[in-house]
Amino acid sequence: MAPQFTARERTFLSTKYHETKSPTEVQRLFRLQFPTANRVSCKGAVYKNVNKLNVHGTLRNRQPEASGRPRTARSQMNIARARYALQQYQRSAQSFAQHSPIKLLPDRS
Repeated sequence: MAPQFTARERTFLSTKYHETKSPTEVQRLFRLQFPTANRVSCKGAVYKNVNKLNVHGTLRNRQPEASGRPRTARSQMNIARARYALQQYQRSAQSFAQHSPIKLLPDRS
């Protein structure tokens, strides 16, 4: 996964696009402004940042706590809780998965 743009870089992309209306020109200016950045400002990145600003009114990560891999644990206690809930539910695993607040993950062993 490519590193994310900093807030300063995102602001630069959006501002320069609104000034020039050219993603190619924004790419050129980005490389001049941030020569040591190890990110590539492709046309898609320019468009995504501009669209994010237009739709959501912000360039910040809207859900930083929700980004990345979900925090789950396969501890013995969690496995036991899931087994107990299945036994109490007295239905199939598929029906349980649809109606239960406990989310079961596929076995990765």
